[in-house]
Amino acid sequence: RSSTRPGHFASSRTVPARIDRLKSRSFSTFSNTAWKLPINAQSKARAHSKHKTDPAIMVAATRRQRARTASNTGEQALLVLRKTGWMSTPDDARSEAVCRAAALADDTYAFVDTAEGRLAIDAATARLLVEAIGTEPPPLSDAEDFFACRARHAAWRACEASAVIIQYAERGACDSAYLLLEAGFVPAAVGAYRRSVSVALCDDTSDVERIQAFELASRAALALEILASAVIGYSTEDKYAFRTTQEDVCGEYVALGVLETFSAVLAASKLRDSPAVAYQRHHMLNLAGSTFMGLRDLSLVNASLVRDIGSYVGDSDGQIDSCALYALYALTVMQDEATEASKSLTDAALEALCEPHLVEAIAHAILRGRAVSGGFIIEVLAKNAPSHARAFAKPSVIGALLEVISLNSDEARTAYAKQHTYGSTSRWTEHTGFVAADGGHVEHTREVDELCAYALLSLLMVDAFTGEPKLEAAIVVPIVDKLRASCVDPTPGPALYELRNKCLKILQTLAQRHAKAIMEADGVDVAIDLLKQLKLPGSTAVPRFTQLAARNVCAFLAPLISAGPAYADAVRLELKEYTNHPESQTFTEYTHLYTHRLTFEWFCDQLLNAPGGPPEFMLE
Repeated sequence: RSSTRPGHFASSRTVPARIDRLKSRSFSTFSNTAWKLPINAQSKARAHSKHKTDPAIMVAATRRQRARTASNTGEQALLVLRKTGWMSTPDDARSEAVCRAAALADDTYAFVDTAEGRLAIDAATARLLVEAIGTEPPPLSDAEDFFACRARHAAWRACEASAVIIQYAERGACDSAYLLLEAGFVPAAVGAYRRSVSVALCDDTSDVERIQAFELASRAALALEILASAVIGYSTEDKYAFRTTQEDVCGEYVALGVLETFSAVLAASKLRDSPAVAYQRHHMLNLAGSTFMGLRDLSLVNASLVRDIGSYVGDSDGQIDSCALYALYALTVMQDEATEASKSLTDAALEALCEPHLVEAIAHAILRGRAVSGGFIIEVLAKNAPSHARAFAKPSVIGALLEVISLNSDEARTAYAKQHTYGSTSRWTEHTGFVAADGGHVEHTREVDELCAYALLSLLMVDAFTGEPKLEAAIVVPIVDKLRASCVDPTPGPALYELRNKCLKILQTLAQRHAKAIMEADGVDVAIDLLKQLKLPGSTAVPRFTQLAARNVCAFLAPLISAGPAYADAVRLELKEYTNHPESQTFTEYTHLYTHRLTFEWFCDQLLNAPGGPPEFMLE
């Protein structure tokens, strides 16, 4: 069973990665200097935020006073654990740590990482949180005091509280998070996100209001992203904390108009070069990736949105680049799983994935540690849109794939992975061809060299190189070299089998057209070496996969024999010489069985037609 879904590959979308983003947030609104406001705007911003950003004044306000002001603002919600310090983060949570009196009026925040214990909320608390998220902030006033300032931020504090609850539920430490969803969290959070983005992008909005609107939009987007990621893999029949599915959640996001807001953010990014818009774009791309990963009706994603997201692949900001590529990766994951043509990406959207800028950006991404996402996009496009996928048959893309394929050691793969700190460097699947120590299937980690080999094979299978014989021929030597390297101190297991299988299929596809290049690269000698290693010491392969390993080599040699008499004689002589080695007994043992009798018969036919006649044992 193979999967490309989250949980089946090491992804930057995991809880620790989201926690890193939570750590970077400030308790107060964005600092004015961070957004480079004009001096007069900075003064105005300080006038409105003095009390809520001054730790001394915050500490001076008593918890009882703050609790009273929280009673009608939806702040009666969650208090994980009070810690000393202005922005300290709790590392442990007390059992049933819900404080309806103090709620989020505490001066520390409920960030969770290594927290222990459980949380629980009731329906009333969930309703208060949702009400706070859905309430528009009151207008700015020149005479705002501490409590008025806090009231203006009730919505984003409620978003953060909701995010904490969801994260606890994701870890199995909160069984009542479903109450938050039943109270209307999704419509409220999507509404807050869309409304805040609209306010922030409006030309008539003041600088202070724009900053605060962006702040709320970021909090809402992060909470929505955390929810979409938390419900992965669950079903509605399970009695668990959310009682919904990823598909339902992401489908609701889109039904409520989140895609239109994505387009608005990206459109604004083209017109405004400001840190605030860039920060919002980052959150938007994160949310887009999480939304796409659960979206079943991809026809709702228009080509212009795909094109706009793709324009940020290759961005100088590594995080933006990674988020944009992940969003497109998520689209192709769901495209690969689509069962109805009417709910697949439109032809225009598929074409947008193959535009020249994006093709070059994906080639660069593959070189810089992003082979998982880049390679999979190529795979899916070759399968679902072969006419468009031919755009990837370019020297830059093929060169990038071959360079990653040439990584022949764990050290080389580790060095490659270190180039990219924002995404995954492998996928995994359960492999049925090998037996684990407990008798079950072996988990197979698909490393980047195998993934790139499969992407390359996918392009060859759809004749993407038509009219490019020199580019095709350039593939031969690196693939033969890869197979040769796999024969040096091999570690038996699914990784070795699958890598050899992909490389042999590549050569099999090229054999008729590039037999000369294969012979000059000693491809036949390498094939014989593979036959000598059908059953390695310590291998737990089931008999069927040992048979397949033999068949894969013969399937490569067969079109090479058909390429011409000279090639046929050279191959048959090598096969004849192979029978003098004791390893040939393993070939005979596994291929003479009924299930692979054709492989054995083909092998015998080649020996009978070998120059100088068949081996002596066949004449006896």
